[in-house]
Amino acid sequence: MGGSNTPKWKVYYDDRPPITSDVASPEDIPPDGIQWIVYQHPEYGPQLLWGAEYYLWIEDRWHGLYLNDLERHLRKLVPALKYGRTTGDAAQAEAYRLGVLEQQSWQ
Repeated sequence: MGGSNTPKWKVYYDDRPPITSDVASPEDIPPDGIQWIVYQHPEYGPQLLWGAEYYLWIEDRWHGLYLNDLERHLRKLVPALKYGRTTGDAAQAEAYRLGVLEQQSWQ
């Protein structure tokens, strides 16, 4: 991926032909079945990503992510995204009871 006619990235799938930056944007390519990606990193040159659970295009480059990494990136991309917390049955029941009381006080 070094010549002037080389795309910025190329995504390889398990069930379709590869797609390059010459014909689509990262937002427009199919989201499932990615096997590997070759892309031009601005500092380190050509890079190969493979074996990740998720692939994310951010800051003009691809990132190969696993579930815990995805959460960290989501927090950056979507500041209004908040996370729930699972608790034990008693604490969950009490939280729900208090929530219902709060909801009723709004009516």
